[in-house]
Amino acid sequence: MLFEWQHAETIVDRSESRPSGLLIEIRQNLRDERIRRRMSQSEVASLMGCSRKRVSEFELGLVDASFDFVAGYCALLGASVEFIAPTGDHVDYDHQ
Repeated sequence: MLFEWQHAETIVDRSESRPSGLLIEIRQNLRDERIRRRMSQSEVASLMGCSRKRVSEFELGLVDASFDFVAGYCALLGASVEFIAPTGDHVDYDHQ
C-alpha cells in the first residue's frame, strides 16, 4: 500500500470540517488489512502503544489522525507512506 497526502500534521479537510476522501480510503484500507491479518484492534493498539479506543475511533473516523499515527499504523501493516510537499518536493517517511 502507498498513501500520499498534502498535510504533515493532520489529514482532515478543515475547510469542509470532514475527513478528506484520501483519509477515508486510508482508514478503510488499514481496517481491511488489519482484519485480513486477523489482528484485533487491541493487538494493533498494543503494538502502537495506544489504546484500543484510539484505534477504534480512528477506524470509525471519529478522531483526527496525526501523520505519525497514520504512519505508525501503516508501518505496522507493511504499508509505505510518502509526504508530498506543496512545492512538489517529496520526503520519504520511514517510521521507526
